[in-house]
Amino acid sequence: MSDPLDSTPLRGRTGVVRRVVEQLGTPGVRLVSLTGLAGVGKTRIARTAAARVEDETERTVAWVDATQLLGTELFDAAVARAARIAGWDSTAADRLGAALDAAPRLVVLDGFDVDPADDEMHDRLTELVRDAPTTRFLLTARTPHRVPWGRLLRIEPLPTGDAAGELRSRPGVELFIDVSTSVGAAAPTDDDLLAIDAVVERLGGNPLAIRLAASRSTTFSPSTLLSLLDRPSPNPIFASGVLPDTSELRTSIDWGIAQLDQNQVSLLRDLTAFRGPIPVDAAEAVSDVEDCIGAVSQLVDVHLVDADHTGPLTTFSLPPIVREHVVSATDSQDRIDLRLRHQRWAVELATKETAAGTGEAHTATPGVRIVEADLLTALRRALEADDPAAAGVLVVALAPVWLSELTQDIHVDLVRRTARLLETGRAADELLALVHGWLALLLAERAVGPNSLDDVDVARLRALDLSRHLDPILRLRVLALAVRTGRAYVERGPLIECCDEAIQLASNQGAEDFLARFEIWGGMLAHQEGDLDRAGGLAQRARERGLHLDDASLTVTATAFLRTLPETTTCDLKLPSAAQIVASARACDEQRVLLWMLPPASLEALADGDLRAATEYDIEMLERARDAGVWVLAAVPTITQSKIAVHRGDLPGAARMHGIARNHMHILEAMLPPARLAGFRTDCDDVRTSLGAGAYDEAAAGGSLLSPSEATIEVLAHARQLLAHLEPSDSAGGVGRRDEEQRSPLTARELDVVELLVAGDSNKDIARHLGISPKTVMHHTSSIYRKLGVRGRAETVAWAMRQAA
Repeated sequence: MSDPLDSTPLRGRTGVVRRVVEQLGTPGVRLVSLTGLAGVGKTRIARTAAARVEDETERTVAWVDATQLLGTELFDAAVARAARIAGWDSTAADRLGAALDAAPRLVVLDGFDVDPADDEMHDRLTELVRDAPTTRFLLTARTPHRVPWGRLLRIEPLPTGDAAGELRSRPGVELFIDVSTSVGAAAPTDDDLLAIDAVVERLGGNPLAIRLAASRSTTFSPSTLLSLLDRPSPNPIFASGVLPDTSELRTSIDWGIAQLDQNQVSLLRDLTAFRGPIPVDAAEAVSDVEDCIGAVSQLVDVHLVDADHTGPLTTFSLPPIVREHVVSATDSQDRIDLRLRHQRWAVELATKETAAGTGEAHTATPGVRIVEADLLTALRRALEADDPAAAGVLVVALAPVWLSELTQDIHVDLVRRTARLLETGRAADELLALVHGWLALLLAERAVGPNSLDDVDVARLRALDLSRHLDPILRLRVLALAVRTGRAYVERGPLIECCDEAIQLASNQGAEDFLARFEIWGGMLAHQEGDLDRAGGLAQRARERGLHLDDASLTVTATAFLRTLPETTTCDLKLPSAAQIVASARACDEQRVLLWMLPPASLEALADGDLRAATEYDIEMLERARDAGVWVLAAVPTITQSKIAVHRGDLPGAARMHGIARNHMHILEAMLPPARLAGFRTDCDDVRTSLGAGAYDEAAAGGSLLSPSEATIEVLAHARQLLAHLEPSDSAGGVGRRDEEQRSPLTARELDVVELLVAGDSNKDIARHLGISPKTVMHHTSSIYRKLGVRGRAETVAWAMRQAA
């Protein structure tokens, strides 16, 4: 059974191997250390990198199994033997470096897991690197060994979850399939691929664990493996019945724990309370250990905790395998106590994030987004314990996240259960009004026809009634939720009344951020009613307010709405293109604006003759609709794809897609402005005339018979097939570059950086695009912030939006 595990390809590690080889060839770097939890592939990476160095340079490789080295004498002898230094005298340690330098060599020290308290071995390594300046050393270890002239590379598990690309091409899934087929399992079906991807995520992307699981696939199907791995702790990943060869993983975890003091062990146990990545202040809130920051640093060093620096805050999480191992060794009473502390933290955080201010009325707070998984766990516990106050606070904190990420049925169910619990628990009107308001809005997001609006009406009217005599700001929050249900209604009179009340109330309260939001929503309602003058006037005022407040989110939202109005209404304004607004929405993380602007960006690209860009926008929208099960969102890209089908002469295909879109006509009449609806109907009439009434009706009827999910999958497949046959095109975007260069204080390279900031790229992405180092990117961004007088990315994006105006 071991051969397949040893011979499978090094999936997903090409970039890491390349980095290792590049570092070994960097002037001044003599030693590269690879560290990581057992099973992440340190030895396999080192072996591949060493082979590449040997192939591409004149260096010969001396491979040392450092796991058996118990002292400096054995260390020196093993290095000399691996380097084939003839006649080596163990008493001549001071000449080992010179002997190594006599020929070009790469010395690999695999498994240099010496006790950190063993200064003698660490000092000997440092001396050897010092005494052999032309020799290169590659070291693998569980913990870092920091020596002069060295570079440290942390080897992460394979990416899981939201990794880009098709399931079959994801590194962890590829690795699983390689191993499972090599031991005689059948090729996986599409359903198997979903289960395999879930197994890979459940194992934290650890290559060794994936190989061990896949090696059992002749006995257990992927779905069975997943069910076994999802059992409560102690998990069968450590049981002989499923994966008996996990001793290396267990030993590595126990070795790491042995390096910790009691304070650090306590924090490690406390971190098992969390389900997802958390910032350090969450750990401090749940744990009572001293020097939490120092303890976290040590846990990261021994690879028992992963650190993620890609977001606005560094977050920390336990690898799933480590978590299961620690939980299985924790006393049951300690686990209960830890769960209570976690629940208190979650409720206190949700209360703090939603108690003050107005932001949660329209967008999720960053503090909630980061710990969404843990707040969701706390909400489920609150419902199970019939704790209405806790459940209500958690729903109000989480609902904006669900709204921004496309509402799922499970989210609506959680809010509905919370509303029922609050009603029976005699909760305060403030909390009850907000929960009913969110229930109305989330129900409206899932609405698929007139019958589904009855529940929306009940929840919306209950929220409005409860909030009628409450604090003005809370009334505004409830009015905001009520007005936003308007996307599902054809009859908008009551919502327009709510919006007018809110505009007056926000003006009286001096709540400019709320006022701008209601001006945007009021403009949308006016647009849907056909009152273009009012729509344009409200949107322009909202945009001016966003620029005045230096609020990138408000500015991009108002600008997006203005872009959707007819040009006759906005002819006096210089507005960014729909593609530029899409890029800015990504940078501001305005997911609602992004969903709103993807279809206009597609139509804009189509008008410019860029079928590829139009199709790429449609595919993104269709994928979001499919993943969330919000099928009405697929209707607009379906209409765009029908236009492309007409352009390419595929009239039957266009007619079939017309039939699909007509299934959503009630919601489309509420969502789309009159001009867009009229254009769709004209397209249908034109295709029917060209194709012939009989053929058109037959094709359209075929599309209308598809279920929403079948229709979305069919159109998505059509768009992907089309994309595969289209020529590559220049990507849409930019920030009005030529004009901006003339009036900005930034250099051309700094403008390059700003353009990528607006597109939402990280420093690493910018460095890759521009062919510079992340450190140079950091210098550029610091210069940009200083020249523009801004405080960070969001304000830079707001500046770019003003320049494009």
